[in-house]
Amino acid sequence: MGKTTKRKTLRFSNDVHIVAFNGRYFFGRNPVDNSSALQFEAALPDCELAHRQGTNTYRSEESVAYRMNQVRILLCDAVDAKLSAYGLSALQWGVLKALFDGRARTPSELYRILLSDSGAMTRQLDFLERRGFLRRVRNELDRRSVYLVLTDSGRTTICETVPLIVETNDRQLRGFTQDEVETLKLCMDRMIANLG
Repeated sequence: MGKTTKRKTLRFSNDVHIVAFNGRYFFGRNPVDNSSALQFEAALPDCELAHRQGTNTYRSEESVAYRMNQVRILLCDAVDAKLSAYGLSALQWGVLKALFDGRARTPSELYRILLSDSGAMTRQLDFLERRGFLRRVRNELDRRSVYLVLTDSGRTTICETVPLIVETNDRQLRGFTQDEVETLKLCMDRMIANLG
């Protein structure tokens, strides 16, 4: 008798289905009923996972990581172009937006959120402070630490530039359905969890 395997199907409100089978996850927009599940299981031996590729067959330009990096570079270039009239880069805008949203109040919180090293972040904060977008305020309880506070100019700049960022985000997702966007987010969340 063959070995039994566990298959679990999760269904989301937007009709995105995730099938967990033998420690692997598969995504789709169609319901997985009994007949399609059997076809699905029959096709699994043909699936090749990235970690099973040998060093002789692995091509970096065909990897997910390579494509994600291409998206990151192209997206940063597009955002930089949109923000050039304001004299800001994508990273600098990210700093201001994190402060605007209240997701960060200190440089160390910004390092974690924006995945930046302290030296690079200090240079960005110095630049933004010189431009009058933010202020450093000493922590009264611990004089060694500072809080970062957006100025009125910083708030105004964020309010004026958010539509440019939204336009760029919409452009990168042109032609995607809402289900595809949600599936993409789920996949990326899993990658983040795998590497975190």
